[in-house]
Amino acid sequence: MKLMRLIFVLCILCVSSWASISYVSASHTLCAQATASTGVACTLGAATTAGNTVKVAISIKTATRVLNNLVGSSGSAFFMQVTPVVPNGSTIGVVVAICFNCPSLTTVTPTFSATTVYELDVKEYSGAAALGAWAQATGSSTTPSISLTTSDSNNWILADTANLGSTGIPTAGTGNLRDAGRTGSTSSDAAIGSCDNTVASPGSVTCSTVITSGAWAAAAIELRSVSTPISCASPCPTLVQYKQWGSNDGGSPEAAQFKGSIDQPTGANNLLICGTGFDNTDGSHSSAFSSFTIDGTSFTAGPTSNDGTRVLGLYYIAGITAGKQNIDFELTATTFNIQVWCAEFYDVATSTSVDGTSTSASGITGPLIQPGAITTTVDNDLVVVMGVNDATLSAAHTTTAYSPASAAGVGSTSLTLLGDTRRFGPFASFINQTTHGSINPAMYVDQATKDTWGIGAIAFKAASAGTAPTGMRIIRDITEIPNATTYRIDAPCSGNLRVSTGSTQPSQAKINSIVDASGNSDSCLGTCSGASGPQILHTDNAVCNNSNYRQATISMSGVGVVDPIHIYDVSGANSTALDTGSTTSTSGASASGGLVTSGSQTQAHYAVSSVACNNSANSNSQLNITPSTASGIIFGTENNGQGPEACTFGTNNVADMGWFGGEDDACCGTLDSSSGYLHIPYSSAAQQNAIFGWANCLADTPTTGCASGTGPGNAPGSSYFMSLAAFQAAPSGGAACTNRMLLGMGC
Repeated sequence: MKLMRLIFVLCILCVSSWASISYVSASHTLCAQATASTGVACTLGAATTAGNTVKVAISIKTATRVLNNLVGSSGSAFFMQVTPVVPNGSTIGVVVAICFNCPSLTTVTPTFSATTVYELDVKEYSGAAALGAWAQATGSSTTPSISLTTSDSNNWILADTANLGSTGIPTAGTGNLRDAGRTGSTSSDAAIGSCDNTVASPGSVTCSTVITSGAWAAAAIELRSVSTPISCASPCPTLVQYKQWGSNDGGSPEAAQFKGSIDQPTGANNLLICGTGFDNTDGSHSSAFSSFTIDGTSFTAGPTSNDGTRVLGLYYIAGITAGKQNIDFELTATTFNIQVWCAEFYDVATSTSVDGTSTSASGITGPLIQPGAITTTVDNDLVVVMGVNDATLSAAHTTTAYSPASAAGVGSTSLTLLGDTRRFGPFASFINQTTHGSINPAMYVDQATKDTWGIGAIAFKAASAGTAPTGMRIIRDITEIPNATTYRIDAPCSGNLRVSTGSTQPSQAKINSIVDASGNSDSCLGTCSGASGPQILHTDNAVCNNSNYRQATISMSGVGVVDPIHIYDVSGANSTALDTGSTTSTSGASASGGLVTSGSQTQAHYAVSSVACNNSANSNSQLNITPSTASGIIFGTENNGQGPEACTFGTNNVADMGWFGGEDDACCGTLDSSSGYLHIPYSSAAQQNAIFGWANCLADTPTTGCASGTGPGNAPGSSYFMSLAAFQAAPSGGAACTNRMLLGMGC
């Protein structure tokens, strides 16, 4: 099997898409903003050509500013911030954004977190097949310089240097200086130099400029001449699935338990690793907990940190038994902002698997976050990196950009972003370390107001072990909770279908659209404008390129009511995935165009507990669906009057929300995961029953509690509205899988 896989990989590589990259000079533009501003439109010297790559770099005088957004004159243009804002102290900074396969543009407009003087540079390139590594550098000298190691023949690096206006307009150094300019000649002004360079064979490439001596910052991005993912030597630790839940932000310490399910049962002898974070502002928590298990199997503790505000821990099970799915995280005292995120891999050693660990000893303030160096002892290690912030919920603390790095200042093509959340802070990535030795992985986080962060890393040895997944499956399931009507997220991908579900009534908070940098635009089941229940959106045959950099924008009608949105990255789906022939026989329900809805319903009674999820027809909510095809995955979401939905009971039902035991809408205000989310894998065109169990008895007796007063379970219960949709698997259960899994990057 390993030999066949290697042959297939070689076949893929032999038919790679090759391109010849060229600089397009007509549209080159410099725009000087000499008066401090949050951003104004920059008119280009000429319109760019549709399909080309457009790079915008900005020299920022107030280096503490972050780039909130960058838009083009075309509504379909999508700029990805591909480097962090690179500051040299508070003196000067630079940032680079890319519009890949861009529509024709005549203007670009940045938006900063606050006012600043800046010099903006626009460059256009044809023939780029993909984005590669990024790099940053700072210094104080006469020669701002940055180098980047390319991964393919004839790749290019695009580099920009920033300096104060008082140290001159940059002149040519190494590489091709395409443009240079400044807002003025004083120390209150910003200057920029735009350079590119290439090399025929993979290797180190440098761009530099010349100034009078002074502080400078530089950032660079690699344009690749091929689109195939970077290969990983066999045995190559490979992603199976990644799951990231929301948080309980009730604002008071009410929960001491988290329960959730990963999306698929574990494969035999695979590695499962989870990150955990929870609040410790009252000082009552250490890094310990009473238990952390998955279906009765305990996790092994990895590195932990406790900065007095937030507790971070990494935990793992190597050589896990097949079929494990349900996580139970029990704390010793109640708290809030409990977060859990997990990843599964195969081709990892099942015994003596750990090859080093590291963690931050205390809270770190970004933008650079590193756990400390690990010195690995064998080649081809899997290095998993996980971190979390102190979960401050204000808009100022939202992370505007994550930039994963294999070392300080170096974003490697051997690195894969698993996922992150802009508002609540958990992030995860992994590195396939080809050659053993010292490694200190990093994450750069851009925030207008800095949080403290914890970060940890574990290196695992590679081995020919474990179980590769087959068929249609969920690769990533990430929960985002927008706090602005235009909300940017990271959208790393491996699959060919995206499904997004939002639980709130559209009168409360409605998803208007989700679009991403790969050109995908999610379609609403029903219509976004006329939706009457919780929403399901999807992109069939989704394009997945530049995964580490790919971002998406969620447009909301409002954010006054918390709307957790689950975003599923699915592989092995049919190219026309939505099953429009699905039907239902549930009384009062309807089916149209693939969307099955319950209509407005009410529990017969509230649940009888807030700390246990009991299977009771009186308190369960239920909706059936009959798909018209033999295999696929059903996705569902449900809103409620007073939750939470805490578990599922239908055959093959998998609860996708997290449940924080003892909390509900009555005790703690709106919870991030108090509504219902599920999926149901199916293998026949037979009726499937989606059944949510509830734990909302505090809504019945909120003052005296579940065990007092008139008692739990009294009528009436909570209102609810459920939506379901079935999506079909590709023929033979996986023909649509991309080559990313074969190259160690997931599928």
